Amino acid sequence: MGPKNAVWNMRYLINWQYYNKDQGPILFYTGNEGGIYSFYNNSGYITDTLAKKFGAVVVFAEHRFYGKSWPFGTAAKSFTRENVRYLTVPQVMRDYVNLINVLKSDINHLELENRAVILNGGSYGGMLSAWMRMYFPNQVQGALAASAPILWFKGYINPNTWSDIASNVVLEQGGQECFDYYKFGLYDLESLFQSQEKWANLKTVFGTCAVPTSPSDVLTLQNAVYGGLQAMV
Repeated sequence: MGPKNAVWNMRYLINWQYYNKDQGPILFYTGNEGGIYSFYNNSGYITDTLAKKFGAVVVFAEHRFYGKSWPFGTAAKSFTRENVRYLTVPQVMRDYVNLINVLKSDINHLELENRAVILNGGSYGGMLSAWMRMYFPNQVQGALAASAPILWFKGYINPNTWSDIASNVVLEQGGQECFDYYKFGLYDLESLFQSQEKWANLKTVFGTCAVPTSPSDVLTLQNAVYGGLQAMV
């Protein structure tokens, strides 16, 4: 792949199950950092609920450099210092615009040329949806951007905002007692994580296969615990 005339294969999924040829729009998922099947399999609200309600064709596009969409053939070749310069947000958005144009020029579905394109995405994928609606309004007529922190950059917001929101949800939905269990429980966990002499207790508390033996082991476990609690929120 070269910088000028290069081509590469981007994977995408398309579902015509509920498509109404007379009026159905295009629901387009802007894939983010992962294989596209994982997003598809966890997006029933799009693939079933919205698609059925609006008679839409559903498209899930895989983000370059993820899943099987390796611009240089393999992950090892793609993620080199020289080649990661092709992993930028403007390039990803242009990928999706190009795919939209390809879909609309399908000789078997020429009716799609004048159909609305509604983007969908979550987290970073939602950021892509929102940004594409802003930068390509002629190709994109709407965007459903879930949990999309489009201004989550240093200097723009309080870096603790996400933790504050998650904590407030626990307080509002679980009450003060539940919130206190979280608060003091996490304090105790932090004490375990930070004290090497207590690492053996982590195996007992979490039922791990082995006692953590390095800071990286502890960090992996710590991130899994915190990530799981926040994901439930």
